[in-house]
Parts: sequence; C-alpha cells; structure tokens
Amino acid sequence: MQERIRVLVVDDHTVFAEGLRLLLERDERMRVVGVASSVAEATALARELRPDVILMDQCLGDERGVSAIGRIRELVPGTSVIVLTGGAVSDTVAGAVEAGASGVIDKVVHPDELVRSIERARNGENLFSPAIVSEVMRARRRQVTKRERMVGSLTPRESEVLRLLAEGCDSKGIATRLGLSVHTARDHVQSVLEKLDAHSRIEAVLRAGELGLVRI
Repeated sequence: MQERIRVLVVDDHTVFAEGLRLLLERDERMRVVGVASSVAEATALARELRPDVILMDQCLGDERGVSAIGRIRELVPGTSVIVLTGGAVSDTVAGAVEAGASGVIDKVVHPDELVRSIERARNGENLFSPAIVSEVMRARRRQVTKRERMVGSLTPRESEVLRLLAEGCDSKGIATRLGLSVHTARDHVQSVLEKLDAHSRIEAVLRAGELGLVRI
C-alpha cells in the first residue's frame, strides 16, 4: 500500500480546521499529522513534523498565511504549501505565487478536488495555470516600473523635503531647515505629493517608506 500523504492543516477557525482534518482522514491516501492556528505555530510544526503538504489559510487572525510560506520552504524545502481562501483574490494569488506556494484553493472546493490537489502538490506540480503566473509577473513588473518612475522623478531638493516631512516638519520647519521661503517650501511639498501620487503629507511619507526613500 502506498504511503499516506502527510498533511498539516493551518487555520485559526477551530471548527473548520477540525472538520478538514476529519474529512481528509476519511481518505486512505491522507494522514493529517498536525493542526496549527497561527503563523508561528505553523512554522514550528512544519519544522518538527516535516509534512508533505501544508493547507494554509490565507488569514490567521491579524496575520497573513502567505507570510509564512517563504520561511517554511527554507526550513522544510520538500514541503508544498496550498493556500486556502474564502474566494481567491488577485493580491492573495500574487502573494502566493511569489512566496512559492503550489496553489490557491477556495475553501468551498469539492473534497475530491481538494484531495487531487494535495496529491499533485505532493508530487511537485504547480496548481497555478501558466496564464495566472504570467499575469502576476506582468503586474509585478508594472508595479516596479511605477515605483522606479516615482523615485526617479524626485529632484535632490524634493528628496530633502521628503526626508524632513518624515521627521515631522511642517512647511515652516522645512523652510527654516533648508533656508527657503515658506511659499517655496509649500511648492516643494505639493510637488512631492503629486509625484508620489499622494493626497496628504502622511500618505506621501508612508509611500516613501514603502519605496525605501525614507525610514519611518
């Protein structure tokens, strides 16, 4: 008899996790080796139990299940991860593709399809269609291009203004620090907002932090 596929279930909804465990264990091809409810617990159990496949909920309280995939694949390279969602959305799919997941499956999937997906993942198959992977990569390239355009459009003076905004300076403070008139400082601030596609100074600073332009 073929060895059962070792599965780790990760979901912070106890009823769903238990139901999934019982469902899988009715199939003679499956063996649920553990159940986790958080990213930290999933990582620890993956390292200890070394499952063949992990079924990972996309949301674990305030955490994203996708955030654990990279770490788990480093610790247990032979383990495949399938992300479970309440309805696949583009951000979840993109995050799962980039993190190295084997696929994304809706929680309402038919049990037979779920088992087939687990088998395919255990065998090293990618459950994402080539079209999905290509679209994710194209979207990522567009995002990188947009970021590069934002970063490259800032003048040295505007970069200084942005740094001072991140320090909490208002227009008067910026003017004093840089030896400018308040009117000129305001013009520079407005230009920074426009180039970063931000509607407020706080949003500009947050976006700059995401782009690595300032430390926040």
